[in-house]
Amino acid sequence: FRVFANIDELAVKVVIWGHHFMPRYFSKPTPEFHYELIRMFFRPGNNYMACPRGFSKTTIIQLCSLFSCYNGLDEFLVLIEKTWTEASEVLEVIREEAKMNDEIIRVYGDLTHINVKGKEQDNIRDSAGDFFLNGVRLRAKGYETPIRGLKSRHSRPTRVILDDVESDEHIDNPEQRRKYLDNYVKGIIPAVDNETGVIKMYGTI
Repeated sequence: FRVFANIDELAVKVVIWGHHFMPRYFSKPTPEFHYELIRMFFRPGNNYMACPRGFSKTTIIQLCSLFSCYNGLDEFLVLIEKTWTEASEVLEVIREEAKMNDEIIRVYGDLTHINVKGKEQDNIRDSAGDFFLNGVRLRAKGYETPIRGLKSRHSRPTRVILDDVESDEHIDNPEQRRKYLDNYVKGIIPAVDNETGVIKMYGTI
C-alpha cells in the first residue's frame, strides 16, 4: 500500500480531494480541526479522539474512507457504530458516491466491480453494509456484534473505525461501561491485522 511520509501534506491532499469530488459536503473552508481528524485517520497506530456534536466527524470519516479506497491505502475497512443499521447508513454514503458521483466516475471510472486482485468482477459482493470499492472490502458492524475472527478471504481488517459507539443511556452505568471495555479488549483489538491493522476511535463529548 502507498505510504505518505508527510501526514500534513496528506491531510491537505485529502481536503482538496473532498472539495473537488464532494462539493456538496465541502462547500465551505475547511477548519483546522478537520485537518486534525484527517491526520488521525491516516496516522500510523491506534488513536482516539473525542469532539462535540456537530463537528462533522462522521463526514470526515466518510471522506477519508473514500480517499483511502481510491488510493489503495487499505485492504479491508470495518466501520463500527452503535448498531449495524447506523454503520450501514454511514457506509451507504460511500457506496452512493462511488456509484453515482459523476466526477469520481469521470476520473476513476466505476470501481465498484473491482475485486481484491484488481480484476473486474460482475458478481462481486455489493449490498448495504458490505461491498467492495477498488478492491477494498468495506463492512458495517454494530458494536455489540462479534468482530473477532472477521476476515475477507485471507485478510483481517486493516483499519477498524469506531464512530460514537456508546449509547447515551449507557455511559453513566458502570456495568455497561465494563461491557463496552470488555468487548473492545476481547473482541475488537484481536480482530485487526497483526502487521498492518489499526484502530481509530472517534467519540463525542
